[in-house]
Amino acid sequence: MTYNFELQTFCWKSETSQKSNRIAVFLSIKTHYASMGN
Repeated sequence: MTYNFELQTFCWKSETSQKSNRIAVFLSIKTHYASMGN
């Protein structure tokens, strides 16, 4: 029961923060390639 609740909470959090996560990943990849180029 507790595990199921934590799992649902985790899924809900990941859904709400999916857009911000994509932006963070995009920025990290961008800075990674920029540092590789230099």
